[in-house]
Amino acid sequence: GESFVGMVLVKNGSGDDLSRFEVLGIDRPIILPSENLLSFQNQLAIIGVKPDEAEHYGRFIVLQEPLRAGMIGRGLLSGITPIRLNVLDEEHEWADVEQDETDSLKTDNAGSAFILWKEPPGSGGYGGYGYGYGYYGNLRWGLELDQSGIQIQRRGDSIAYAPRRKLTAELRQQLQHLKPEILKLLSSEPEVPADQSLPIAEPIATPTPPISIVIQNAKLQTLKPLLVNLLSQNPAEIVITGTTNRRLRKILKRYRQRNVRFAKCPLDAEHDLVCLVSPNTLLGSDWLRFAAEKINESGVGAVYSDHELVSTGAKTNYPDELSASGLSRSGIAAPTILVRREALSAVNDQGGPLDILLRHLSRSGWRLRKHPGIVYLNSTRIESYFERQHLAPETVTLFIPLSGRRHLWPKLATFLESQTWPRQQLKLILCDTSGDESFSQAVRTWIATSDYSDVRHICLPSDKPGLADLPREKQLISVNEQMCRIYNRLREELTTEYVWILEDDIIPPVDILSRLLKSFDENAASVSAPYRSRFDGHFLVWSRERHGSAGVHQLCRPLPDRPQVQEIRGSGFGCIVLRSEVLKQQPFCLPPGESCFDVRFFRVLGDHWKRLVDWTCECQHLQNIAQPKSGITTRNLLYHITPFASNDIWLRNVRQLLKRMDLFNGKRVIAVATGEGLVAPDQVQAAFGSHQVEVITRPNSAQLRENATFLPLLESVADPDPHTATFYAHAKGVGKDVCCLGDPKGSRYWRNAMYHELLDDWSRIDELLIDSAIVGTHRRQHNENHHIYPDGQSSSSWHFAGTFFWFRNAAVFATSKWRDVWQPTGWGAEAWPGRMFDFEQSACVAYDGLEDVYNPDMYSPQIEDE
Repeated sequence: GESFVGMVLVKNGSGDDLSRFEVLGIDRPIILPSENLLSFQNQLAIIGVKPDEAEHYGRFIVLQEPLRAGMIGRGLLSGITPIRLNVLDEEHEWADVEQDETDSLKTDNAGSAFILWKEPPGSGGYGGYGYGYGYYGNLRWGLELDQSGIQIQRRGDSIAYAPRRKLTAELRQQLQHLKPEILKLLSSEPEVPADQSLPIAEPIATPTPPISIVIQNAKLQTLKPLLVNLLSQNPAEIVITGTTNRRLRKILKRYRQRNVRFAKCPLDAEHDLVCLVSPNTLLGSDWLRFAAEKINESGVGAVYSDHELVSTGAKTNYPDELSASGLSRSGIAAPTILVRREALSAVNDQGGPLDILLRHLSRSGWRLRKHPGIVYLNSTRIESYFERQHLAPETVTLFIPLSGRRHLWPKLATFLESQTWPRQQLKLILCDTSGDESFSQAVRTWIATSDYSDVRHICLPSDKPGLADLPREKQLISVNEQMCRIYNRLREELTTEYVWILEDDIIPPVDILSRLLKSFDENAASVSAPYRSRFDGHFLVWSRERHGSAGVHQLCRPLPDRPQVQEIRGSGFGCIVLRSEVLKQQPFCLPPGESCFDVRFFRVLGDHWKRLVDWTCECQHLQNIAQPKSGITTRNLLYHITPFASNDIWLRNVRQLLKRMDLFNGKRVIAVATGEGLVAPDQVQAAFGSHQVEVITRPNSAQLRENATFLPLLESVADPDPHTATFYAHAKGVGKDVCCLGDPKGSRYWRNAMYHELLDDWSRIDELLIDSAIVGTHRRQHNENHHIYPDGQSSSSWHFAGTFFWFRNAAVFATSKWRDVWQPTGWGAEAWPGRMFDFEQSACVAYDGLEDVYNPDMYSPQIEDE
């Protein structure tokens, strides 16, 4: 028949439907030997019933899936499993069945399940979910009973306890109940009794060849259950590294006969195979055996497995084999690995993080393979990518192109002397294209006196010395061709996984490198620091390229309460950290028709890579012009309201508007729909209080909706004054919050985000209106489907979803096109911007390209109504 491995089939004989991790007492096999001997021998399958303390003490099974009454599913007899605990005393370390209770085990001073972890007091439930052994009829790990330090020893057919003074009467009674099992364990003869229907687990054989287990930086609170767990794997020895104290030494003293000892580092282990274990983990059944089999494959230096979070049950799904590039990008939070000693020695590992060790091994040519075992990780803290990849000790290449501008060099040198990334973790490359010997000598003098230990000064000839300061519009191609040569030289020099590029006229914050590295995630190719252009004053950060030209849609800074690390299309190279693999894979060039190397670089970069900007890291551009202004001094308001009397959504919209009414110093025109079921116009006007507004009315149209008043509103401000801008919006969601096409909460967040983004920082809108005729949020382009609107009649190639936008009066009213392109359709107002202007004439201040506008999770901050 099949051998016992811990997981068996169980029939739910309790009479109730049960959830995952509930408990059943073991009644009997489903098929008795007298009924069908062959089936009994070949299939371990039992009937589980409601626990009875007298019958099922130490004889229970934990369900591993929901199970209806009378149905058969999977249950665990031996191993590690979540289980709900009825915590009677926080000091209890054991658990067993409770009379007629299927949803939990109760804790005690003794029992058949050792509690490996439980939630602290006050976490909820009976004391929370604990994680322990539910091991039927077997206490082979029970040589140490609890924290009182009681030791047990076989003396003939009796059991000796020491020290006896610590043995309570209650504990003595419970141990006497388990005497037969304990005697078999102490004699290492776990035979199945003749009258026993189910087999008991055989001890795990000692792995061949012998394996040393190393617990790195042991923790007092987890050491005891971890030792219990590891000893069940039968290693040749257990070595504990890290700092020690009196309490740790006291625990180890009890395990001295089991070959458990302290050592300085993992290389002090005795055997050729070394298992490195985190103190927050437990090994699943046969983990060492699986690992020993896999590491025998050709060229394998280390093996790992998936792990399961004890707190949530979430499980990893690592690839079967890891590569160096995959580790540098995604990493692996392997809490336990088995490694060859020769591989460990080759990278001189002294006990650092396991994922860094795996990266070193992979770079050294060793194969890294996964085996089918499982590790249980007891950790609730979510590490950042920076922490998970251990980027704090990372060595980074700092590459600075020097154009020879003498007036800039002192400020750059001062920055290099004050920046905070450790000097020993930087490979500094100064690429000098000045062609000026006196400037180069000044650079060499600085190098000689600096405390950077790894500096290279590369002189790269330039066809035009002083090119950086020549009029850019006349030298655009020459400058960008020179930058391609410079960055292709950088590609030849790269030996680190990350490279920081800093141009010689950019001065970042002194802690810039750590801040940019902390913004990386596993899919990010680059993280940029924003700075303003020396030519037009806009940020050199863009959301997309403009079609038919080398231009880009430049971005403005997000509002302070929005995420400051933002996904972008591309940025300038003034201050940027990139993955070296991205640069190595992509040569720099400037084909005919191209004029900007950085725009092309990001355009041809694979779409699977994210490009990020951290707006908190703005740099000083030593030669940029002042922040530009649009010259707009007058701001009009056009606003449509359909005031349904059946709800107050229109009034919630007005309240959002009232908070910002002082922004509008020009005309304030409010169009109110009238008709049955609508609030009277004078009541709507009263909602604006003392604010001066002009109210116009039109009969409500269920077909045209807000579009019924769109042309009259435009006519009220039809003045092509170049110093005037107009904001158009409408009371949004007046019907949809009650009968919404999407999530009503998402509808609220959507409309309130538009008020916030378009009205709470005029300087952002003002800057965008310099080069753009119209500015909004939630911009969507749909060249392939002009009739994207629900009415099937309105048409345009792009739109602002929600129909909130600013426009420059001069751009709209200089001709009659604004009237000609209007459509008398239900979504005509939303389609109007895309019919009035080309996409390239628009700008989006937030949520550009967002399609799932009703999804509440898309909004940050999530602004509720008032």
